Amino acid sequence: MNLVRTQRDPLFSNLVNQMWNEVAETPKSKPATNVMETEKEFKLQVLIPGWNKKEVKIEIDKNILSISGEKESKDEDFIRKEFKTDAFERAFQLPKDINFEKISAKQENGILEISIPKDLEKKAKVQRLISIK
Repeated sequence: MNLVRTQRDPLFSNLVNQMWNEVAETPKSKPATNVMETEKEFKLQVLIPGWNKKEVKIEIDKNILSISGEKESKDEDFIRKEFKTDAFERAFQLPKDINFEKISAKQENGILEISIPKDLEKKAKVQRLISIK
């Protein structure tokens, strides 16, 4: 039995390679995120497998919650690299009725979970019925 060498269409191969190269050159990826809300809190679940807590940064500036991570790239001899693991960034605008002091985060099994408690006292003060004169 002989191996048969096939000729691929170079235009198609170049197009596919160009597509992959453009994806690989994007500076930061956006990890998949679940957002949940209960009466007492919001929860974010950010999918970041392969990242440890020293490489991840969570910041709040005014009412913007930013989650980012950056790794030093290692010079390895890849023929093709499709894992996007150098950097990521996500930002979320938080509502005003948040208890900013009690925001907490934990990471387990590649999922970063951020609990954002609501400020129920502040919400109760703001929430009222306005009478019409």
